[in-house]
Amino acid sequence: MNKRIAVFCASSRKTQELYLTEAYNLGAEIARRGDVLVFGAGSTGLMGSLSDGALAAGGKVIGIIPSFMMELEWGRNDLYRLEITNSMEERKERMIDGSDAIVVLPGGNGTMDEFYQVLTMKRLGQYLNPIVVVNVNGFYDSWVEFMQHTVRENFMSEEHMTMFTVVNSPGEVYDAINNSPTWDTDSINRARL
Repeated sequence: MNKRIAVFCASSRKTQELYLTEAYNLGAEIARRGDVLVFGAGSTGLMGSLSDGALAAGGKVIGIIPSFMMELEWGRNDLYRLEITNSMEERKERMIDGSDAIVVLPGGNGTMDEFYQVLTMKRLGQYLNPIVVVNVNGFYDSWVEFMQHTVRENFMSEEHMTMFTVVNSPGEVYDAINNSPTWDTDSINRARL
C-alpha cells in the first residue's frame, strides 16, 4: 500500500483505442490499490488516459515534466502534485528515484529511452525494484525477441532476462511486481559477461 508506481508510456494522440483503454485500466488499478502513480505529466495519448484512469478512481497522481513541455501546454496541472524539471534527464531521474516499481506501457523513442535507462541501472545494481513490461496487443513481441537475440549473441546473459517481467495486460501487473525476481547491488559484478 502507498507504493510509488512509475509508468513510462507514450503521449501520441494517434494510437489505437485499445492502447488508451489499457492505459486507463492501469491507472485505475494503481489507484484502487491505494498506490501513487508517477508519470510524465502528459495530457494526451497513453499518458492522458493513464492519469484519467487513476484520477477517476480517486488516486493520487504525481506528474513530472520539463519546463519547455509545460510552456508548450503539453502537461496537465490537475494532479495531486506537478513537478517541473529543467531537462528530460532530470525528469527521468525523478520518476525513477523513490519508485517501488517501474511499469512500461507501449510507446516510442521517449518511452524506450526511459525504459533503457532503468534497465541499464538495474543491470549495474543501481535500481533494484521490479520492472514490468505490459505487452498490450503484442506490442513488445519483437522487442522481447531482440533481447533474446542479445543473449544468443553474448551481449547479455540469460540472467539479465530476469531484470524485467513481461505481462499481457494491466490486470497482471501487480502479480508481476509481487513475484519479481530479487535483484541486488552485487548485480554489478554480473554486468559484464
